[in-house]
Amino acid sequence: MHLRASHWGGMAVLPRRASKSGLGRLSGRLAALPVHCMGLVCCIGLLCCAGCSSKKGPKVDLMPVAGTVTLDGNALADADIAFYLQGDRPQGYAGSGGKTDAQGKYELTTGAAKGAAAGSYKVTISRYRDANGGPVVIAEGMDLEQLKMQGQAKETLPPQYSDMEKTELKATVEKGKADGYDFPLKSS
Repeated sequence: MHLRASHWGGMAVLPRRASKSGLGRLSGRLAALPVHCMGLVCCIGLLCCAGCSSKKGPKVDLMPVAGTVTLDGNALADADIAFYLQGDRPQGYAGSGGKTDAQGKYELTTGAAKGAAAGSYKVTISRYRDANGGPVVIAEGMDLEQLKMQGQAKETLPPQYSDMEKTELKATVEKGKADGYDFPLKSS
């Protein structure tokens, strides 16, 4: 049903529907409110709903996780690293990720918080490059999958590191161990 509001003398007038539950009478009363009051009623309702459903991310104790990624002994810059928790997961937590800097160093984050939950992880490391060998720049309205299909993004690391199904990389995040999660990769 499509409802259309009309304005008459500063009042919002909505068509009434008959209702066995009495909601028809309530909507009729709300419809007779001045237009500026209708906006206030809607804002208050939205704020109440937003307050009830606010989520601040998973409630997980995070351990600091940092390390270095190298390829054939050289720092691997601009690579994405992802830790996927294996086994039982805390509610709302699937894993953590990071990006290597020019020295191949990374630090994991979970949402906006630094660290990862303690446990055993499957790890992927990937680095996509454009047709000229430079970092992939994703323009608005595009995503990595579209760029890969168009040949504008190519994975430069072997599947045993970059593919979730084929990765050989694993890590165990332990309480008290913040650094030393290093990954020395080989190109062949």
